[in-house]
This record gives sequence, C-alpha cells and structure tokens, in this order.
Amino acid sequence: MAKNKTTKQVRKSIARQLILVTVLFSILVTLLTTAGQLYLDYKNDVAAIHSRIEQIRNSLVAGIAASVWSFDDKLTNIQLDGLLRMPDIEYLSISRNGKEIFLVGKQASESFVSVVIPLDYQHLDQSVQVGELRVVASLDAVYGRLIQKGITILLSVGVLIFIVTGFLFIMMQRLVTRHLYALADYTDWISLDSNSPPLVLDRPTSKEGEEDELDSVVNSINATRSQLTASISDMQLSEQRQAMALFGADLGLWDWNLVSGAVVFDARWCAMIGRKTNELAPHVDSWRAVMHPSDTLAVQNILDVHLKGETPHYEAEFRLQHSDGHWVWILARGRVVERDSRDRPLRMTGTHMDITEKKRSEKERIKLEEQVSRSQKMDAVGQLTGGIAHDFNNILGIVQGNFEILQGMLNDNDKAKPRIDSGLKGIARGAALTRKLLDFSRKEIGNIQRISINGFIQEMENLIVKSLTVSISVELHLDEDAWQVDIDTGDLQDVIVNLALNARDAMPDGGNLVIESRNKVLDEKYAARTSGSKAGDFVMLSVSDTGHGMTAEVKELVLEPFFTTKEQGKGTGLGLSMVYGFVQRSGGHIEIYSEPDKGTTIHLYLPRAEKKLISSQVAKMTEVDSLPTGAGTILIVDDEEDLREIAVFYLESLGYQTRTAENGDKAMEILSDGHDIDLLFSDVVMPGEKDGYQLAETAHQTYPELKVLLTSGFTRKRSKLHGAGEKYLVDLNAKILDKPYNLSELAFAIQATFNE
Repeated sequence: MAKNKTTKQVRKSIARQLILVTVLFSILVTLLTTAGQLYLDYKNDVAAIHSRIEQIRNSLVAGIAASVWSFDDKLTNIQLDGLLRMPDIEYLSISRNGKEIFLVGKQASESFVSVVIPLDYQHLDQSVQVGELRVVASLDAVYGRLIQKGITILLSVGVLIFIVTGFLFIMMQRLVTRHLYALADYTDWISLDSNSPPLVLDRPTSKEGEEDELDSVVNSINATRSQLTASISDMQLSEQRQAMALFGADLGLWDWNLVSGAVVFDARWCAMIGRKTNELAPHVDSWRAVMHPSDTLAVQNILDVHLKGETPHYEAEFRLQHSDGHWVWILARGRVVERDSRDRPLRMTGTHMDITEKKRSEKERIKLEEQVSRSQKMDAVGQLTGGIAHDFNNILGIVQGNFEILQGMLNDNDKAKPRIDSGLKGIARGAALTRKLLDFSRKEIGNIQRISINGFIQEMENLIVKSLTVSISVELHLDEDAWQVDIDTGDLQDVIVNLALNARDAMPDGGNLVIESRNKVLDEKYAARTSGSKAGDFVMLSVSDTGHGMTAEVKELVLEPFFTTKEQGKGTGLGLSMVYGFVQRSGGHIEIYSEPDKGTTIHLYLPRAEKKLISSQVAKMTEVDSLPTGAGTILIVDDEEDLREIAVFYLESLGYQTRTAENGDKAMEILSDGHDIDLLFSDVVMPGEKDGYQLAETAHQTYPELKVLLTSGFTRKRSKLHGAGEKYLVDLNAKILDKPYNLSELAFAIQATFNE
C-alpha cells in the first residue's frame, strides 16, 4: 500500500515531534543543572580566595609588619613575593599615610577581590600600625575554570542526548510510527465491501488475551469496518427503493424555490461547469443563462409536464456551458418536495450528473454502426448490381448485335437509319451504366501501379478542364514532396473525373475547382476519433469546389448507393458510392467537408506506396518531446465541440493556456471582455454572421497586435477572397492549417504564427 505523501507532509511526524521535544527538554534541564553547578563552583572558588586572604591576615601579616617596622625592605619584598605565588593572588601593596611604599605584581583583571589588612606591630606592649597591606585576587582564573567545566559538561551531555534521542527515534519509528502510516494507508485504501481484507500490522502477534495500544486501535478499526460494511449494505438496499437514488459519485445538487425563483447550487454542481460557488447568481435565470439555446424549450416542456403533476419525477438531458466555453452534457433528475394546500408546487430539489463522456461514447458508437451499416449496404447492393449488370450486359449484347445487323440490312433506308443510330446510342449509354455497376460491385483491386499523384493529376489536367464549363477555373496545388502510391490508375482516373463532374454540377454559374495533394501522417488519436481510418502515412488528394454545398442531412447520405440530389434521369446516384468503394479497396478513407452556399471539399486519403521508416523531418514532427512549446493564451473558435476539445488538449499539452468559443460573435465577446488573448485560432466555416475570414478581419482591425491562424477542412486557396485586395486576408489564406491536423502540424503552425 503506497503512502499518501501529500497528506503525510503537512505536519512533522509524531516521532520527529517527540524527539524534538525530548531534545529541547534535555537541553533545558542540562542548561539549568549546569548553571546551578557552575554557580556553586563559583561560590566555592570565591570562598577559597577569601580563605587564603584570611590565612594571610591570621598567619603572615605579623611577620610583614615586623619587617616594615625594622625597615628591612629586602625581607619585606621576599615576603610579598611569597604571597604573590599563592593561587589567584595577582597584586599586593603596602602603603603608609596613603602612599604606597611596597608594590609587587600587577593588577590586570577587571574582575577581582580586593582586601585591605592593617599592619599592626607590638612594641613595648603597645600596638603600632606601621601601614596597610592591600591584597588583590583575580577572578579571571575562576571564570576560566568555570567556562572550561561548562563546555565539558555540555559536550558530554550533548553526546549523550544525541545517542539517546537517536535510539528513541529509531525505536519510535520501529514500534509506533510505521504502524501509524500503515493505519492511515489502510483507511485510504479500504473498500467497504466483503472482499476487503482486515487490517493486519507487520509486527509480532500478541499472546492471546494480551494487547497493547496498537492492538486496540487495529481491533477497533476492523470492528468499525465490519459495522460500516453491514450498514452500507443496508443503506444501498434502502437507496434502491428511493426514486431519487444518487447513483453516481459526480452528482451536483440543487434546491429550487419555485415561487421566488431562488436556486441553491452546491460546490460540486458549480465545479461541474467550472464555476465558483459565488460566481452564479442564486436564481433560476443564472441556470438558464448557461444552458444551450437549442435545449431550453425542450427542457421547459418536460419541466412543465412534471410541475403539472403528470409525472412523478422530472428527468431531462441538456447542455450547460463550461467556463472555458465547451458544452457539458447533463442528466438532470428532480422532483417536487413541497406543495401548497391547492397542490401547487412550491419547492423542487434534484441532482445533475455529467454524462459528457457517455454521450461522446454513444456518438462514436453510432458513427461506427453507420460505417458498418454503409459497408454492409454497399456489399449487398454491390452483389445485387453485379448480378443485374452481368445479365443486362448479355441483353445489351443481343440488342446491339441485332441493331448492327439491321444497320447493315437497312443502310439505304433513310427512315430506319436514324432509329437504328438512336438505339445504338441508347445501348452505349446502357453499357456505360453497366460498367459503372460492375465497377461498383467489384471488391478486388485491379491493375495496381506505383505512381506519383502529382504527375498523374498533371497529365489529367487537360481532361479535367475539358470536362468542365469555361466559367469554371481549375487550380492545382500539389505538394512537391508528395509520396508515391500503389493504386489502380484506371479507377483513380474515373474517381477524379467523377469528382470534377460533381463539382461542375454544383457550380452551374461557374466557380473554382481546386485539386491539392499533400502528405499526411495520421496518428492513433486521429484514427480513434475518425471512423474508417487508421494510423500511418497517407497522401491526401483533395478536390474542392465553390458550389452550392450540402446540408448536414445530405452529407450523411451522399455516400449511399443510388442516392442523388439531381433531377430524375440526370444522375444514377453511384458517383460518390464508386469513389467510396475505390478508397476502401485502396486501404484509405474519405472525409467530406461541406456547407450550404460555401462549397464542398472531399479528401481522399491514399496509403503511402511502401512502408519505410518515417523521414527524419516527419519523425521529428511526430516526437512530442521535440515539438515546439510556448506560453500565452490562445482563443479556439470552432462550432464543432469535439474539435474544440481536441485543440484544447493539443495546445495545453504544448504549454499554452486556452479559451474557447463556438462562433465568431462569442469570440469577439471574449476578446472585448478584456481577456489577455495572444493568438486567435479559428475555423473558417462557421454558422452565424461571421465566418473565419470575417472574424479574423474584425479582430485584426480592433486588435492589430493579435496573432491569427485559420484552419479549415476545405482546400486552401479554394476560392477568390471577397475583397482580395485586402493583403491581410490573402496572407492568412496562404498560411491556413488544413483539417484534419495532428499535434505536430498544429505545434509548428502555432510557432510559425507567433514568430511572424
């Protein structure tokens, strides 16, 4: 069981605290006892000095007085020198009438004991004072001895304290502290179910009937665990009977006064959408203000039904906006808990649960099911059309043969000849349709050749131009380093012509057709979120038009066999289905970007010709450690929530801070609110009054220093910009980041934009 270091380091461990207290107390006791001992020693030393002086007074003063009386200076000096040799005696002098007549030693100490002794001499039974003896004893030696003794005591006691406290610390850790950690870890780790083992400490088992303090704690914890497990089981059974069972850990609670409109949100509810508890006003309007506009009416209708008493519980799913801009899917449950005497609802309580991940998983599952369904449908229709086409070819052969026979027999019949020619043309059309059906039903790959996409498209340019009207211009934007592909060239030619004809039909009044090639390294994250794709090296072949585009509903059906938006008789509905089949046979996948009145871009991802080690340049771009990082705040603008979240994840992993907006108007609100935004990263095609170009232009005019990077699923330079004389937009268009982008492409594009 791992220790929770975060909580353990908030305070010092008990062992350390015990040792610290022990050391401090020992030091205090040592200091006090040492001070007492030194004080006693000082008193004894001073008493010894006074004792020596008294000895001089009692035993030696008479001799000195006699020497002075007899004027025996030599003897006097000898006597004084003898006294000077006594311990601590520093200075002696004899004075008469206030004048020093003898002097030995030198008074150098600031701390001393000075005693004046009268020199009395007995002459003729009379005591005559011949002078005064002054004895000065130094205290420096006393202090020196005391200091040395104090240091000796402190060092010896200090070593003893260190040894004892070290031993105490080790024993405390061994006998107590490690078991306390084990207790804490167990309480962190324990799961209150029947499969959780009881707490057992790593220590010798106590004798039966004997236990110490730790044994008592362990027994208490295990007993409490058993009781809690039983209680929780009972509570779980009880909760299952409640209509408002709290079945998840991520539940936010709310309490709504239906009369005043006041709502109380708990901290978890606020955290769920990235708000502080005091950030939202305690009123129902603050709740509705962060709700997705598309969900407001539906939720209100469900709520009205519940408030009328038609349903026992309120339950609804809707989206609330997180503080960083993305939408959080919420499962709301509640019920009326208080009514008045007329049965009118007064108060309602409930919970909110974050089901965003569940919704995302459901969305991915639906996409996968749609892909499987489309593939199965293609297989079924392919088998059917293959059989029909084979039989129809035989019939056409019979009809064509008879028409050709009749043509020879009636060559001179002017009335029959136009009919025969018309019939043969109809047969040719039927044969062409049959070939399409056979191509559609074919699963195996045909004549594979290794080709350069660029060279192949350049050779087809004249054919493409001739397939279009003069009002449609053709532009080629081919990557010079585009990889080779192994492909059925006949199929590829049919695909490009097919896409060009579709683009022509989408631009009856003229426009631009752009064909682009580009190398793409798709990673596992891209493959996980894009149905039908896989990771690896691909050449992206893109065909774009500036035509009327497709609605979301049409885009979902456009790959279905026999689906067409053209008038009856003008389209078979097999064009894009054949393209889809070709890409599937080739081991690639297809992506379609389209918006009504803004055009369509179709990306075909074709596998690289051979699996080689990624070039050093691409390898460098795919190594996260080598990617350029940075700092600053980037505003991400995209109407697709999933794409916003991917961009947030990528940019924050590179060190940037992010804000998000779902359209141009919201982005301008964030910019105008004073947020410190360093770079605007926006999709080109978005709903609302501002597309990416208009947003970039408005933001640039208002904030000239703001860096801007645009991204789009449409091919770059796909059309002439409105007001193409505006150099700023032309430059942005030239540096647009193609969707889908991976982490490395985004990292280098952001760095390049910041370095401009």
